[in-house]
Amino acid sequence: MGIGQFGAVAGAVAGLAAGIGISILHSGLSEPVIGSARAPVLSVTALPLPDSPAKPLGSATMAERISQQMKVHRDAIVRHESEPRDSLWASQTERVYQTLLTKLASGGTFRVTSVDCRTSSCVAYFSAASYQDAQLAWPSILNAQSDTKCTTEVTLGEPQSGESSFDFSAVYDCSHVRQLQAAAK
Repeated sequence: MGIGQFGAVAGAVAGLAAGIGISILHSGLSEPVIGSARAPVLSVTALPLPDSPAKPLGSATMAERISQQMKVHRDAIVRHESEPRDSLWASQTERVYQTLLTKLASGGTFRVTSVDCRTSSCVAYFSAASYQDAQLAWPSILNAQSDTKCTTEVTLGEPQSGESSFDFSAVYDCSHVRQLQAAAK
């Protein structure tokens, strides 16, 4: 799938995302690193809230599915936070993501609050003025092209009523890239 098609899929999913919890996974690698062409790989889970007319798949309710999705995301952040810090790699990779994401944020729908890298993962934290702004932002975050070739996962939880802003995060899993780098040495 070409980047234009990928953007169209992301846009279509974003259009469906009004009032739903969203988790997106994007890997920069769709073939072995030795290959010359890269195409984005997309795994999308759009979870309707309970008042949606969509029928749940399986036996879990929509609220349970959203809760499970958020737990997976939080667990990825906990794993990240428990990693030791590879100072050289982490500093370089943080600069790459900070620069890339800050450039994306210049559009005004969100801002980057921090980027933290450790040994084989990074987490970027964002703040948007509203849940709707976050829904507009995640496709650009997911589609952001960097040389890191890390898997990108963006999760938007449910908006809380009365909040004046909406915070969300992206997890960048670089373990497969780091393993390939180590094997090449």
